[in-house]
Amino acid sequence: LGNIEIVPLSARADEFVSVTFRVDVISDPSIAISTLPDPIDIDFGLEGPFSSVRKDRIGPRTFTVTYVDLGDRITRQPVHYVFRATGQVIDTSGRIIVDSTPANFKFVVVDNVAEYIENRRSGDQQPIKEIDKP
Repeated sequence: LGNIEIVPLSARADEFVSVTFRVDVISDPSIAISTLPDPIDIDFGLEGPFSSVRKDRIGPRTFTVTYVDLGDRITRQPVHYVFRATGQVIDTSGRIIVDSTPANFKFVVVDNVAEYIENRRSGDQQPIKEIDKP
């Protein structure tokens, strides 16, 4: 499944799925990060064409962010999410420089983990290539 975490929905419709992210800000010691107003920009939303459903701006060093009531408890279909954290600094001229390589964490909330990861193709439909060498 690649680099994606799978989170199961509860069997009970009244139980919510929540996730908590802990982010540690690691920076060049020469940068006075404590003087920056908001060194990390947080986006969290549905995967696909990225649309942020919640954005939190936080302070320096270590923080946690929690999101609740994830997944689709009605249809119980898989819902894909992405958490994105982007670093930024202010240079000596006062310009904000944004990291062009944000940290991304993808996960999916599913009804049944085993069914989600099970290969649904029959044995004779598997994408296997056979090469004969003379």
